[in-house]
Amino acid sequence: MTATPARVDLGSGTYVGIVNLRTGLQALGHDVVVIQPRRPLPIRGYGFARLAFNWRLRADRLSGYDLVTGFDLDGWTIAQRVAAPYVAYLHGVIADEARFEQGSTRWSLALQARAECTNARRAARVLAPSEYSRRRIAELYGVESSQVRVVPPAFDAVRWRRVLAEMAVPHPPGRPTVLCVGRMYPRKNHAALLRAATLLARDLPTVEFRIAGDGPERARLEAQAVALGLGDTVRFLGQVQVGVLALEYASCDVFCLPSLQEGFGLVFAEAMVAGKPIVACDASSTPEVVTHVRNGYLVPPGDDQALANALSALLRDPEARRRMGNANRADAAVRFGVERAASQFVDAVRPLLPRPHPAGAALAPDARPASSVKGA
Repeated sequence: MTATPARVDLGSGTYVGIVNLRTGLQALGHDVVVIQPRRPLPIRGYGFARLAFNWRLRADRLSGYDLVTGFDLDGWTIAQRVAAPYVAYLHGVIADEARFEQGSTRWSLALQARAECTNARRAARVLAPSEYSRRRIAELYGVESSQVRVVPPAFDAVRWRRVLAEMAVPHPPGRPTVLCVGRMYPRKNHAALLRAATLLARDLPTVEFRIAGDGPERARLEAQAVALGLGDTVRFLGQVQVGVLALEYASCDVFCLPSLQEGFGLVFAEAMVAGKPIVACDASSTPEVVTHVRNGYLVPPGDDQALANALSALLRDPEARRRMGNANRADAAVRFGVERAASQFVDAVRPLLPRPHPAGAALAPDARPASSVKGA
């Protein structure tokens, strides 16, 4: 069950992970039914619309399943009333995300976090995308650590590698380029990237920062870039199609997202498959995905000079970029894949199932089509 918008530009990495998990489970031979709103929830008032979707859920419509999984807060109203074992898979830990917001947005997230907390406490098992998220679920929601299992989100490395190969023709060598990809929320810390760009441009005036993505912080960030006098040093690309995004990854020299809070950070996986060195903050779950020196450089959060220095070091050292890029491709090949993630999911929930389910057995015994999507 999920009310996450069925669009990457609104649902971000959460929706990608859900779709890929469904694909991976189907590849293993399981039947999967997705229950989601009949129509996408509105952007304005999204939090209240999501809560309303949950109030309309009916437990009696969920009979005949071996397992029911609610993502984030979705399912909290019926978690204790469904006949099947119930699992809560928290991709982002809303209470953790709310720390970085202000005003009405923070208030809305705090309300959603209360529902997510209830969802986690009512579940027979809670899944988290990282060890960091597992700890935060225990700390913020009071869930026993023994009840939480780490299951990284499903990332389709094979498909992304194919997209890069088929659609990405790198630009001719030109300006040293830093790419940033991410939905523009305060926790993504784009503001630090702009300040680091100002510092780096003093020593490397030809550098270009290309920022892909949109979000509520975009107007403020564009105003900040003007105030810092960055001019054509920074280009805001907005939301881009997958082919354009592949081209951006293929053409950049370094990938950088100095996020302060990530449940996992799928964009780092994208950069790794593309063979790009990464600069990021040593914060939240990022060190679980990016290993310092091997995959790139991790810098202390809040240190703009360290961020600029790490970017400068990589942009001036093609051999380091090549070495880290090769390591990233190799690591991505063994760490990421939809079937791998689906297998981890099944292993985590197997003790809850009413009978043994070897790979290839159906999780939904009523034989609904594997690609079924039901509105609610």
